Amino acid sequence: MAEPFTIAIVGLGTTGVSLGLALKKASRTLRIVGHDREPEAAARARRLGAVDSTDWNLPSACRAASIVILALPLEAIRDTMAAIAPDLAAGCLVTDTAPLKTPVMAWAEELLPRSVSFVGGNPIGARGQPGGPTAERFLNTTYCLCVSHAADERAVDSASDLATAVGARPRFLDAEEHDGLVALLDQAPFALAAALLHAACSQGAWQELVRLGGGRFEQLLGIVGEEPGIGLKTAAANLENVTRWLDWAEDALRALREQLEGADEKGREQLVADLIQARLEWRRRGEEERQPLPNVGFTLRRMLGLREP
Repeated sequence: MAEPFTIAIVGLGTTGVSLGLALKKASRTLRIVGHDREPEAAARARRLGAVDSTDWNLPSACRAASIVILALPLEAIRDTMAAIAPDLAAGCLVTDTAPLKTPVMAWAEELLPRSVSFVGGNPIGARGQPGGPTAERFLNTTYCLCVSHAADERAVDSASDLATAVGARPRFLDAEEHDGLVALLDQAPFALAAALLHAACSQGAWQELVRLGGGRFEQLLGIVGEEPGIGLKTAAANLENVTRWLDWAEDALRALREQLEGADEKGREQLVADLIQARLEWRRRGEEERQPLPNVGFTLRRMLGLREP
């Protein structure tokens, strides 16, 4: 009897558990092994049915896997790659879910053996969504993929199929291009929200603000997230790109202040027109993303190395 196709998920936080749930929903024949340093996280993943088993030993958890997913914070990936590298099976695909790709691609080139392929991943459409782990977290979202120089064609197909299997739309990008774009989509909004929240906390009216609440301010807290330290470290790791967007935002804030003061009525009208147009374009993108996904059954059969019936 053939051994079941095995996927190892290293890191059983919200993203890792959601990936396990989505993959299990797509195919019950997959065997998923989980690893997390925290016993409580591993126990929760088993309880929710996101993994078939967990292994406290990191190299052992990855040894039999055809795909290894590093669902870890950026700062944990390099050491994890170094730890698992000697035990990875030949032909294995290693991928990750970190918000930046340039440093991760460099670590993969440095540390992973030539017998395995690395394709960097970022489920950017699912990042920052509220709530706990769910199989639907990736549904109709964009899943960015960055291919290493050493990755073979089969591994690239598997990475694409993995994204499709969890309900997302794979999009291939160069690592540097990816990091430049996510600076605006992810890290710059975090930095701006963190700055405004910090300014609010330092004012004497903070307690009154807390009592009043407010939907827009609640959204600000959501952008900062539950682990702001991770957000700060990610922004610092992408400093050149983030700084460029913050400089442009600083110029825009100065122009906005002038418009609010009424000195530039034409500029205010143009700002309103630009904001409306941006919203319409973003909505159109959403409509495009809701088009039918590729055949998940086919992508799973290809990922598992099965032929069409």
